[in-house]
Amino acid sequence: MRIEQKRGIVSSMKKYFLAVAILGAMISCSKISPGSFWTNFRNPEMISTEINNGPYGGTTEIHWKGKTEITRGEVVQFAEMNGWKFVRKPDSGLSFSNQILERRFGKMENKSIQYFKSDLLTIDEDQGLETQINGFAIITSQNHQLIIYHHWGDF
Repeated sequence: MRIEQKRGIVSSMKKYFLAVAILGAMISCSKISPGSFWTNFRNPEMISTEINNGPYGGTTEIHWKGKTEITRGEVVQFAEMNGWKFVRKPDSGLSFSNQILERRFGKMENKSIQYFKSDLLTIDEDQGLETQINGFAIITSQNHQLIIYHHWGDF
């Protein structure tokens, strides 16, 4: 094999590995900000976004003020298209899920709350609790305001 051919093969291999590395980084970065897919939901109506993630947990909180009614079905469909599972009849893990919500928002009376199971855990080691029901959609103000809250990792 001639030297020019070897250089061409090495150059092609470098490009291949670089492309694989870039693709791998792009795929893995989607998990750096869990729940951030919500930034693609009714983007023009989004009024605030707070994404705070670290190595041991984090939160995503996004607020919308809709020009038209924000429906439960629309929210559930978008969540499920992005890997969250709607919990129709929450099980006994709901009390810990409600603790997550109440710590952030206080009592959630007279609010339409949709519960979602994400692929991440929320853990309270002191109480020995854990749940995957840690994604919430809160529809308020005559169905024109929406808050998405996702808390994962250490509680």
